[in-house]
Amino acid sequence: MTIEKHRQNLINDLRGVELNATLGSEIEKQSALVIQNAENRNPFVIQQAGTGSLRLTDNGLAGEILIGDQKFVARFDTGSADSWVPSSTCTSDPCNTRTKYDDTKSPTYGPGERKYSDGSSVSGDVKSDNVNVEGIIATGQFFIAATAISNHFKDRHYDGVIGMAMSRSRTGLSKDPFFVTATNQRKVAKSQFAFKLSPPASLYLGGVDDSLYTGEIEFHSLLDNGPLWRLGQASISIGSDKVLSGLRTIIDTGAEMILGPPEEVQTFYSKIPNSEMCNVEGIDFHLWPCPPGQPLPQVSFSWDGKSWPVSIHRTTSIEPGGIFCVGNIGGRDFGHGEKVWLVGEPLLKNVYTIFSLEDDTLGFAALE
Repeated sequence: MTIEKHRQNLINDLRGVELNATLGSEIEKQSALVIQNAENRNPFVIQQAGTGSLRLTDNGLAGEILIGDQKFVARFDTGSADSWVPSSTCTSDPCNTRTKYDDTKSPTYGPGERKYSDGSSVSGDVKSDNVNVEGIIATGQFFIAATAISNHFKDRHYDGVIGMAMSRSRTGLSKDPFFVTATNQRKVAKSQFAFKLSPPASLYLGGVDDSLYTGEIEFHSLLDNGPLWRLGQASISIGSDKVLSGLRTIIDTGAEMILGPPEEVQTFYSKIPNSEMCNVEGIDFHLWPCPPGQPLPQVSFSWDGKSWPVSIHRTTSIEPGGIFCVGNIGGRDFGHGEKVWLVGEPLLKNVYTIFSLEDDTLGFAALE
C-alpha cells in the first residue's frame, strides 16, 4: 500500500481528533438537598458527607454542572488546570450551539486565554462563581467566560471544560483547579476523585466507588507536585515483549489518543508487521493490514506493576490495497521532552483510575 496515494481517505477518517489542553500547556458536611434549575427542572442532588457521583455522556465523556444557577455540560480534563464555558457575549460559531454564561453574574477579574498547540484556543474574561458538580460546590471558582472559541470545538458534545489538574499551572489562569478549590474549602470527604470512562462512564468525587472496580488498587507516587498528573517508569509491551521502557507519562482524561515522541512511536510500530506511517494534521498515525479474522496486537502499559490493556485499534480504513487498522497511539512532539507520553482514553477506558491529592498518588484498578 502507498499511504500517501490514499491520504485523503485517512484524513476524512481521522479528522477531529481531540488533543486537549495538555498539548503545549503546563496544566463541613452537607445534608441532602436538591438544587433545582428553574428552566429545565433537572435536579442536582448533594450527596452525603461530601461525595458525589456524576454520570458522564458516552460520546463526549462530559457531565452536567451548575455555574451559579446555570446548567452546563462540561468535559472533565485532568490534563488542564483551567476551566471555561462560553460567555453570553460570544459570537464565535461554536458558541451558537452551546449554553452561554450570563456575564452579568460576576465581576470581571481581567482577561483570560488558553492556547493549545493543536491550534485550538479560547479567550475571554476571567470570572468567579460557585461551581457545583453533583453537590460538590467550589465557592468562588475562577474560570474563563469565553468570548471567542476556535472552530476546533465546533463538533464537541459539551459546552466547556472543567480543569482537573492537581494544581494551578504557570500559564493560563494561574488559579486553583476546581477540585483543588473544593478540597481546600473542605467540601469533599476525601481529596480523591476517580473516573470510569467506559460506558456507562462516571466521575466520583470525594473518594472511590467500590462497586466499579475489582481487586486491589495499584497506586503509584507522582513524579512531582504538579500541575499535571505524571507517573514515571512506564513501559509499553506488545504481548509479552517489552518494546519501550523508562517512559514518563501524563495521565489525561481529556485526550482521545495516546501520544508519544515520533521516534519512540515509530519504534513501537516497527514491532507490528507491515505498519506504515501517515501524518494527518500534525499527528503521525500508523496503519497495518488487518483482514477480517486477524487478531489485533495485544498492547499494554505498565508502571513496574500490573500490565494494563490498551485498545490499540482506533478505526478501520478501507483502501484499494485492502483493509487496514489505524492505531490509537500516535506520534507528536508536544513540548514535554524525550520519553514523555500523553496517556488518554485508549488506556483509561479499560481501567478504573483514581487521582489522589491526599498523598500525591495515582492508582489503577481492574473494572468490575
